[in-house]
Amino acid sequence: ITQVGGPKWHTQHEWIERLNLQAHYNAQTHSDEFVMELLVSLDKMQVLVHDLLLIECWKEFVYPLLASHLAEHVDSVTTYVLLYHEVTVADLLQVALYHSHAAKSLSEDYALELADWCYRKLTRLNAEGHKLAEPRDRTAEELLSMSRLDEQEEKRREIEFSITMCSLAILRYITDSLAGMPMGALSRVVSTNDTLMALIPLLDKPPWKWVGNRWVVVPPADRLKITQTDGQVWLAVTNLLVEPRCRAKYGMDEFRRERILGLKRHLNELMFDQV
Repeated sequence: ITQVGGPKWHTQHEWIERLNLQAHYNAQTHSDEFVMELLVSLDKMQVLVHDLLLIECWKEFVYPLLASHLAEHVDSVTTYVLLYHEVTVADLLQVALYHSHAAKSLSEDYALELADWCYRKLTRLNAEGHKLAEPRDRTAEELLSMSRLDEQEEKRREIEFSITMCSLAILRYITDSLAGMPMGALSRVVSTNDTLMALIPLLDKPPWKWVGNRWVVVPPADRLKITQTDGQVWLAVTNLLVEPRCRAKYGMDEFRRERILGLKRHLNELMFDQV
């Protein structure tokens, strides 16, 4: 963690950024996904998870101590790279974990850590999602009066929301592969963290939609349409409810049953077709 922001760290960030761009290009063009295959065969998925946890820890405990110094004495591009690194790593993990054998390649310890990381982001999304996503239209005078620290914090808030969006996709891909992952990972997702109950509030949220990296108000005529992020949540919930090993592990009680039955009001043919 002491090397974060140093020359070696910046070199690693640059390589991860390049791998991420190449992996997404391969996925979008349906070409040979050699980046994902090499991450698995060379046992580098664990390295990515470790890096994800390291930068999360740095942002949680070190960044608050350095925020003022970064705003006043470090150029904004360098600071942005430090704050955005977690998104870059999460994005690369997301495209790799789309393939179940990449998820199954994780050892139990790293699978547990990744499940916990997703749950922390999910908890934050439930607690602060509306605050993080709140549109902040500013006048020219307000923009000119903002300090460098204010600008840095606003950018950090936007980045944090992007991270929570990545975490939903990663969590969905984990639930896709839970049946083939270590039992400890299944127990952590299903029982210890009770991920299902943390996902349900996201399906009951007000009609704001994350589209094109920004929040937009949804017209009444479009409120039955679901975004890709909505779909990730629905698919994760479905996996946790339908997968036999998950159902066998889940301690169903009256409260949980009522919360799950509350989803019936969202169910219709249009929603099923879109998912």
